[in-house]
Amino acid sequence: MATVYIYPAPPLTSVGSAPEIVASAKTALCKKEYEMRKREIVDAHSGARLIEERDVPAPQFGVRKQGKMAAFEFADRLRGQPQLLHSEFRLFCFVSEKWTLAYRFSSPRSVDATGAIAAFMMQLPWTLPAVTQ
Repeated sequence: MATVYIYPAPPLTSVGSAPEIVASAKTALCKKEYEMRKREIVDAHSGARLIEERDVPAPQFGVRKQGKMAAFEFADRLRGQPQLLHSEFRLFCFVSEKWTLAYRFSSPRSVDATGAIAAFMMQLPWTLPAVTQ
């Protein structure tokens, strides 16, 4: 199962700040957003266990944006059946300077969805303007 979320990036006000100050503020805001999304998963799924975290490149060729990925395991229902699940999400902040893109993938833990997730990420183009940063 895959879900894609697109919503406004965290608010950032900058009046004449140096580019490195803006970049640092964006990094801090994105980290806060990432931690909040991880907490939502743990709060929604009793017994959720974080099993992996890492930086991930943007899925689009030529886009130099880094994102974060977190993977969890927990027991829940999928398609009405109780089972152990593997669930991961990927978060990209300030896409086209004003959007956050989040992807959530869940599958039975017994299924290796790595290839399907990679294919999905590469085939779903970002159509927002100026997504080269």
